[in-house]
Amino acid sequence: MSDRPILPETREWLPIETAPKDGTILYTPIPIKWMPYKRGSEQFRRGIKGRWMESNGYGGWRPCQYGEPAYWLPLDLPSPPESGDA
Repeated sequence: MSDRPILPETREWLPIETAPKDGTILYTPIPIKWMPYKRGSEQFRRGIKGRWMESNGYGGWRPCQYGEPAYWLPLDLPSPPESGDA
């Protein structure tokens, strides 16, 4: 059983407010995900729980350069193979 959240079965753009905030990678023009701030951080103490991060194209993540996205789609990633499958 997967720990991934159940995402809506849709191919219509959804408002960003409905996007999961658990680190799931989402489809926007650039892959993005929500990254929470650590509990002891200055941002968290000021009431900012996290921020949207975009793919840097090299396997890393950076703050969204063009502000918060407005819409998203679930990104259907294939499941990794079971051990022993190749």
